[in-house]
Amino acid sequence: MKLNNKNYNKKDILSRTGSVFQMAGTQKYVLEDGFGKGTSLIRVRNGKNLDFNILADKGLDIYDISFAGTQLAWLSKNKIVANQYLVPDGLGWLRIFGGGMMVSCGMRNVGPPVEDGGESFGLHGRLTGVPAQNVSIKEFWENDIFYQEISGEMRESSVFGENLLLKRTIKVNSEQAVIELHDKIINEGFNKEQIMLLYHFNWGFPLFSENAELKLDSANIRQRGDSDEGLKNWNKFTSPIHNFQEEVFFHELNPDKANQVSYELKNPDLNMGVKVSWDKSQLPWLTQWKMTAESEYVLGLEPGNALPLGRVEMREKEQTEYLEPFSEKDVKLKIEFNKLR
Repeated sequence: MKLNNKNYNKKDILSRTGSVFQMAGTQKYVLEDGFGKGTSLIRVRNGKNLDFNILADKGLDIYDISFAGTQLAWLSKNKIVANQYLVPDGLGWLRIFGGGMMVSCGMRNVGPPVEDGGESFGLHGRLTGVPAQNVSIKEFWENDIFYQEISGEMRESSVFGENLLLKRTIKVNSEQAVIELHDKIINEGFNKEQIMLLYHFNWGFPLFSENAELKLDSANIRQRGDSDEGLKNWNKFTSPIHNFQEEVFFHELNPDKANQVSYELKNPDLNMGVKVSWDKSQLPWLTQWKMTAESEYVLGLEPGNALPLGRVEMREKEQTEYLEPFSEKDVKLKIEFNKLR
């Protein structure tokens, strides 16, 4: 670990502490009251300025996250809502949407509610309401670096229907302010399945403000809906506006030589920024949710294998992905936090 510009190895740290937990570690706990009562969380401190909570009962999503003591995620007025309050159809998702750094959407619908084949699909699917099973926490030293690895599985299944398994691993270490997320989606059913995934990152104040700077290399950008008026200011932001109506933009990003794409959100006033990168072949789209209303003051930057238009429209556009029986899909995301100077 590097502290005060000095490097400390494992022996140095353990000679100066009763436990490495004094510097970094994971801790399980359960909420005791309110709408979140009974929800299991895992707190992670990596010893390199990252402190965040994983929602073990809600898809292993990442809720609040602090970097160097500053909260960077947008948290909704709902806060954490336990799964028993989920209404899976229609717009019920909005009643349990707590915001947070990353909310998982899918695995069979992303976007508005839709009826398809006699089945009702709610806004953004069921994934964020699926509790993880086989949750594992590993802490280990390797070459004087302290690693923390949290993993678990989420299943979306139905009698006579789908059988999809998502295996998720979240990994950090004591040398970098970086979160590595690895998802493996497996179709354990006997029919091919339409797969829709959206990684709903929600950046909030003070990282997101009127002075925030969004950097991405977009080969093509369009605005959702009939109007394209917002295109001229898609990367310009304001202070909160009363009754602001959300604007949504769809980006196709230019990849680098390794087929990696990314976005960066910086705030020079805060002297902080974040960069999220991934393989374009795994998630070819980036949805930008620009929402600068009072209270709902948030910038959503959402990599996905589909646009949030609903499973029927994406299928009609022939822009959807299928998983054959017993086939797999990998997704890897890298989230890097930094100080600008």
